[in-house]
Amino acid sequence: MAQAKIISIGEMVATTTENILILFGKKATSVLKDYAVIQEFINEEAKIVPGMELKFGDQVYHVEKVGNAVEHNMHELSHVNISFNPIDEDKMISSMIYVKPYVFPKLSEGMMITYEE
Repeated sequence: MAQAKIISIGEMVATTTENILILFGKKATSVLKDYAVIQEFINEEAKIVPGMELKFGDQVYHVEKVGNAVEHNMHELSHVNISFNPIDEDKMISSMIYVKPYVFPKLSEGMMITYEE
C-alpha cells in the first residue's frame, strides 16, 4: 500500500468536463499546477495494477486497466492520469489509469490518496 497527500488542487481541476484527473508531484510546472492535483507520497510509491483499489479519502474506486507508461511516470514524476469513464479499447492512453465507478471524486487539500492492492 502506498499513500500520498493532496498538497494543492489547481483552479482548473473543478472545471473538467472530461472526468479525467491529472496527478503530479511537487516538481510540476506552474502551468501544470493549474490543471492538476499535486500529490506528495508519504510512503513508498505504488505499483498500480488492475484489480487494486484507489481511494480518495473514503471514496473507493476499482482499477480496471493500467496504461503501459503509468509505472514509469509514477516513479519518475509522481504523475498519472485517472479516467473516470468507460474504457474505449481503441483509444486507450498509455499514461492513464482507468477506474470505476465513473464518478469524479470530491477532492480537498490534505486528503489522502491510497493505492491499495
